[in-house]
Amino acid sequence: MPSWGNVSPDGHVDRERLVAMAIPDNQADPFNLDALAVSDRFRLFGFTRREDYLAYLWVLRALDRLRAAHVAQAHTDDVAEELAELAAHHDSVPRNLTSLRDRLDNLTDDGLLHRLEDASRAGSLARYRNRQSVYQFSELGHRAYTAVEGVLAARVQDANLSRLVFSDILRDLNGLAEANRAGDGDEVVRRLGSLDRVMEDMARRSARFHLTLGDITRSTEASPEMFLRYKHALLAHMGDFMAELDRYLPRLTLAVTQVEATGLATLLNRATEADERPLMRHEDVLDDWRRRWVAVRAWFTADGEGSRAAELAAATRAGVSSVIALLRQIT
Repeated sequence: MPSWGNVSPDGHVDRERLVAMAIPDNQADPFNLDALAVSDRFRLFGFTRREDYLAYLWVLRALDRLRAAHVAQAHTDDVAEELAELAAHHDSVPRNLTSLRDRLDNLTDDGLLHRLEDASRAGSLARYRNRQSVYQFSELGHRAYTAVEGVLAARVQDANLSRLVFSDILRDLNGLAEANRAGDGDEVVRRLGSLDRVMEDMARRSARFHLTLGDITRSTEASPEMFLRYKHALLAHMGDFMAELDRYLPRLTLAVTQVEATGLATLLNRATEADERPLMRHEDVLDDWRRRWVAVRAWFTADGEGSRAAELAAATRAGVSSVIALLRQIT
């Protein structure tokens, strides 16, 4: 499950947290499946730097389609058939793609794929090794591929601040307090998981919106017409978001306090006991849930510093001011 707080409202990345995520503290631990160096993880993106990167991208798309059809391990012929089907609908698919096995082997060397030998296909496995190889995504390899696809599919027009999210957060916090009072560990995990998804979505949306707002502001000299076309929508959107945030923030702060009043240690223990990640040790799971709750609390309560929600509000107010100032310059 993803963690919160890696991206600030203005789009800045918390580098220390990302490095900590990329390089686990306990690399010598034999139970640690994530002990990969940063260089190993960056190598997963090596296909984007190859001269024929588009060909590699379509090979990965073919493998992803096979994976979606529950074909976890694909032979070269399977990939070739999938590429032919893609080529019938997309003009950018390379025609007569050569050296498909070599490309799959290169992706294996980069860590995106695993190569296995399918004994059912060969009478003499040693003799027909390459011919009988099957390929499947590695877990991190598929994450790298989907990250690239996410960048390629991104649309600036999708950027927005969701004012509807605050009611969802309040509902989950109230439900979390009730579940802890009732001793329902499964419901505790469901509510914390829902909070995880909602908070991550809010952080991602806010970061994207303010970065996009900066792009629009910088592009006005080249295209003032675009800014004038969207100025009213931008101001109304940010105004509605601020009004909803101001309305919900006191209630969200109170809801966080009420959750902790039910017993934070008990809450975390119940979440740990009901957690369904079998590859993590008990103390690691407990520490993970503790970090997640601290991140939730930081959004809506201020302990000597401003809350994350207050920071988001300040960034949005600054965005409104910049739009108004730019509007005065243009008009």
